[in-house]
Amino acid sequence: MKKILLLISIFLFAAVLSAQVQNSSTEVINYKEKDGFIIIDLTINGSVAPFLLDLAGKTLILDEFVDKFKIVDLRETSDKYPNNKIEIDKGGIIKTISFGNNVFANEYKVNITKDKENIIRKLGLAGIVNGTLFKNCVLTIDKKNKRITTSIPYRPGYISIKERDKIVLTPENGVMLNGEINGQQYKLLFDTWEKGLVTSSHKMGNGNSLKMINVNIPDPKIDIKKNVVLPTIGLGLLDHGIISIDYLRSTFYFQSHDKTIVKEEAKQTLSTIVPGKMNSITRDDFIHYIFDYKNESEFVLKGDKPVVIDFWASWCIPCMRMMPEMEKMAEKYKDKVIFYKVNADKEKELCAMFNVLALPTLFFIPKNGAPIVEVGALPEKYIEIIETKLL
Repeated sequence: MKKILLLISIFLFAAVLSAQVQNSSTEVINYKEKDGFIIIDLTINGSVAPFLLDLAGKTLILDEFVDKFKIVDLRETSDKYPNNKIEIDKGGIIKTISFGNNVFANEYKVNITKDKENIIRKLGLAGIVNGTLFKNCVLTIDKKNKRITTSIPYRPGYISIKERDKIVLTPENGVMLNGEINGQQYKLLFDTWEKGLVTSSHKMGNGNSLKMINVNIPDPKIDIKKNVVLPTIGLGLLDHGIISIDYLRSTFYFQSHDKTIVKEEAKQTLSTIVPGKMNSITRDDFIHYIFDYKNESEFVLKGDKPVVIDFWASWCIPCMRMMPEMEKMAEKYKDKVIFYKVNADKEKELCAMFNVLALPTLFFIPKNGAPIVEVGALPEKYIEIIETKLL
């Protein structure tokens, strides 16, 4: 009996571990710096644009991008940007917004500004994004290598579990970190708008020392600014280590650069495309084989054959019923049309980019011209589209 129970326990543990592995995801994305700020590319309702990362601020866009981003539900607001950095005029809703494949949100609230003199315009950006977008993942910022890692459900493996502490989240998902300044404990707002190390409205004790978890930072400069509401720790912190913020568990990790060995991520290999098959593709495959939406504005199909793309998911019953029919079509039009399938659960950036909101969604792309988009499991209709529109 004990042996049976032991075997059952081992089986259950293996099943749970397998489920965790299958549901885990890590994505590394390079970021840019402009005037010392962290700049990331977001996909908003199918448009890609650069945003300043201000984890302690608010998500905000310039008013000239309202139409491009298809912002809806516009209304007046009394909201204000922290420290009055930028004047806010209205609020609105973004239907879909994403950063890579791990970070994705629907019905996302934004603020809008008509302010003509703000830093966003001067830097040539579309807006600002705050910590709310990252609330369902672990956000890791590596300033030394200019990389942001988003991981689900845990921190990256190179971050030690010993280098952690609890955080307090503000209503806008700003992060309050524990820090020791001149021997005294403080709650410090992690503000990626501030370029220095520590900023406060008043002097913080006698001496000159700063400790964050187990990292001692020698001779820290403390800037005194009267308009600072909360003591803050800025981008200067990232000169001394890598920070990981686990929003779900209200935890942060800070690890010095000399204790961190960041393993190079394996380079993405492109899928081999087989005629007559439903070829499963990723975002990188899409960019390489179909259309480079990151660098081209007008849709122009690559290759010399028309294409059919099936956006699907394993939980979507119509998708699963439709898949055998799609496989038959792929075989039938083997030498005339290339067939692809995209897992919508894994390729969130593609779904956001092309406004895929229902499944199955199919793209029929002629050699010249824009994609024909259809939703639903309608094999007979799809054969007709292939015969009349693609061939």
